[in-house]
Amino acid sequence: MEGKPQEKSPENEKVGPTAWGIAYRRANCDIPFAKDILDELVKVMTPEEKEKMESLVSEKDQALTPQFEARYKLLNRLLKQEDVSQVLELAAGVAPRGLEMTQDSAVTYVEVDLPGISQQKKVILDALVHQGTPPRPHLFLEQGDALSQADLERAAVHFSTQKPLAVVHEGLMRYLNFEQKTQVAKNIKALLERYGGVYITPDITLKVFIDERVQKIFSNMIGMDANANAFENVEAAEKFFSDLGFTVEKHPFAEIQNELVSSQKLGLTEEQVQQAIGAPVFFVMKLK
Repeated sequence: MEGKPQEKSPENEKVGPTAWGIAYRRANCDIPFAKDILDELVKVMTPEEKEKMESLVSEKDQALTPQFEARYKLLNRLLKQEDVSQVLELAAGVAPRGLEMTQDSAVTYVEVDLPGISQQKKVILDALVHQGTPPRPHLFLEQGDALSQADLERAAVHFSTQKPLAVVHEGLMRYLNFEQKTQVAKNIKALLERYGGVYITPDITLKVFIDERVQKIFSNMIGMDANANAFENVEAAEKFFSDLGFTVEKHPFAEIQNELVSSQKLGLTEEQVQQAIGAPVFFVMKLK
């Protein structure tokens, strides 16, 4: 597990704290390594960072946990269906997927994130190895920005051009305006033109998903207008990616509903689960 430091705009690091809230929610599921990562994350967080995390996971919002559980598990399922052994995850945060997937030594997994979160992740993984988790020689942490083609090319040096590549991200594009979304998609397209493979993401945030609380978080913590960054509807999102040269296959979060465990742990009703996972979708995309 290794990486190279790259200096990026500190303003982009404002998005980082959102990864902590997702880590907390994953720990309420049965996702491998999620609880271990959260335990180590809490140890390295400052009091201010812990306060920010707690503000993102207040009791009244526990009903959102099944959505994040479904997002994580369905991405795993879709990767398995694509039968890829090379994965590039953008804005990886402190997700355990790389740690989980590289239990298979045939898998090469590269995580890219901004310096602050990437450095925090490295400390966490080093601590887990020290506690007995086997080292992951095929898991690489690279500091970089998904908006930078050069950063992604640098991260991709770990991959073989003889095998297809899966590029994934969950929760990145909702923080990007449409010019930035276009740049990220073009960067990914350039990689797939070289390696072949697939682009998988659930980042199809629709305006209907943006409530008052989400808007407040974006405004206060990140200084962004969440509504302005959202797609009008699924059809608009599909056209966006199609116009950039991708075919689009849609998978609703509900496909994974029978594998969710967080609802039972948190005492959520079936109606609450349906509200959380009923509308979101994954896009599985390949070059036209």
